[in-house]
Amino acid sequence: MSAMGVKRDIDLGLALCSVWNKKGEPMTCAEIAAWCGCHRSRIEQIEKVALRKLRGITHGDRSKWV
Repeated sequence: MSAMGVKRDIDLGLALCSVWNKKGEPMTCAEIAAWCGCHRSRIEQIEKVALRKLRGITHGDRSKWV
């Protein structure tokens, strides 16, 4: 499967997860990975990148978003 196909599957899994999961109920990386059809390690990689971007915004470095 191509990289875009994997990304599309993960995006679809996250969208379904957000619809079906109760608001505010935490999920483990393994549970999210099951919804997305990928490995837990991939979800951890995505989380790490997202947190790094958020920390950059809070510290005033917006160049990462450009």
